[in-house]
Amino acid sequence: MIFLFAFAASPPLLAAEIQPPVPEWLSYALIAFGVLVLASVLMRLLNSQFGLGGRGLMSGRMRLTLNEAAELAYQRAKRKRLPLVAVAEQGGESAAAVQWFANNIFCIVPVRGKRASSGKIEAIKRSRQEKLCVVGDGNAIGHLNEDSPRYVEVYVEARDLEKYMKWARSVH
Repeated sequence: MIFLFAFAASPPLLAAEIQPPVPEWLSYALIAFGVLVLASVLMRLLNSQFGLGGRGLMSGRMRLTLNEAAELAYQRAKRKRLPLVAVAEQGGESAAAVQWFANNIFCIVPVRGKRASSGKIEAIKRSRQEKLCVVGDGNAIGHLNEDSPRYVEVYVEARDLEKYMKWARSVH
């Protein structure tokens, strides 16, 4: 008790007297670290609300395979209870719904792929899309009646998937 009284009665000590001075560069480094941590938390929050669930533009990944995009669109549409889910699930199982979303994405937004004959990566033109559909594992485009696909390694840009999801939310 006497110790507390003596401490309270003594003049206040300055922080500089208790601790050695902090270099100025260290103060700036700590501030920069705090800003980075805050930015990371905000990006995760924004990504969970509006982004691609950890994929896409906010995480640095700019493209998804058509099958990945279809699975992601299906999951997001199901979570948001979009009417397109009922149409997609008419086939019964979730694999059929993902295939439906892959074909729908292919019809709505630009899709790119490697031409099977030449290996050249190109955007699949709208005039060709009318005659083609998603085949195989969802990462190839071709005619339903043909054995080999016309385009392989088909992908969608993340920004185009966002455009598709915006369109999907507008469908009632």
